[in-house]
Amino acid sequence: MTTTVAKRRTQADRTALARAALVRSAIAILSDLGFARATTSAIAEHAGVTTGALHHHFPTKESLLFAVLDELTEEALALFRQLRDPASRGDGAARGIVTSLWALYGNRRYWAVWEINIGLRPDQALHEALIEHRTRTRERMYRVVEANPSLRADTKRALIELLPFLLSSMRGIFLDTFFAGHEAEWLHRQLERLIHALDQEMKALSA
Repeated sequence: MTTTVAKRRTQADRTALARAALVRSAIAILSDLGFARATTSAIAEHAGVTTGALHHHFPTKESLLFAVLDELTEEALALFRQLRDPASRGDGAARGIVTSLWALYGNRRYWAVWEINIGLRPDQALHEALIEHRTRTRERMYRVVEANPSLRADTKRALIELLPFLLSSMRGIFLDTFFAGHEAEWLHRQLERLIHALDQEMKALSA
């Protein structure tokens, strides 16, 4: 009995590792080369597996692309779980939130999300599935914020109220890097303005 259980766990581990490698490869190719060049053969080659092996884990390319969205969603949720209120009020809460989330939303890997959204947009059914995925993701974010024991009640209320504004602002800043590049001073100014705006909104909602 013990031997059988051990073998099953080993196979499960292998499956998980293979799926993770394929998702990482898909993110890398989408981010660096774009949707058109993110073919199943290119992703499989990058991951060091055959196309058949890829389809064993992900029957369709679309199922792999949604697994990419799931992976990046989990990374975002992990950031929300790690948010902490600072000891002093100031703009510390807003600064901590923006700085933490920018680690994901300002990362080149986040291009994968845009490539998927734009690439699948012509297919109405897939476009609707993307909208549903985004809606579920936002609801999960709200729940994670509410459950975070390291945030004050007023921070939670403000963050839940301002989450659409915050994420839309970060996405906009990120997309502008396509034209402006990742020039440090330009990014610093935009993020400082976002921190200031978020801080003022949070104070108003907490008053």
